[in-house]
Amino acid sequence: MSETVLCETKFTCAETLKEALGDIGVPPDQIFVYAEAQQLEGSDKIAQHKANIIVKNGAIDIGFEKLENGSYKTIVSTRGIYNGLGKRVLSKALNGTGELDQFYAKRATLKAIQKNYGHQLKSCEMKNGKIQIKVTVTTR
Repeated sequence: MSETVLCETKFTCAETLKEALGDIGVPPDQIFVYAEAQQLEGSDKIAQHKANIIVKNGAIDIGFEKLENGSYKTIVSTRGIYNGLGKRVLSKALNGTGELDQFYAKRATLKAIQKNYGHQLKSCEMKNGKIQIKVTVTTR
């Protein structure tokens, strides 16, 4: 029997979260964003929850519920954890690497650099499990 794993995150931006999900391999047509939380589909346990961002992952949805503090709570069935996508979404909770967390941080950092400083991305690569970002500095 599967259980449901609930994990509060530091994610606060739906657009950035959607982009980070794309970075870990989720096709855009499998990611759905709702202003009002929708029912998740899958096992009996997962179907007891609603989410604002839903990833259609085969028979069992992966959800991100927006909390009152503005952050998202991840909702994943333990059956879904053992496939590639479920494991990548919850990797921080499972083994401390936080692949989705890393890509979310990368996207949020790039947006902040562009918005606050007007700098452009020069390169972005993964080395030794860490994301390295280089920007072209523009002087004003």
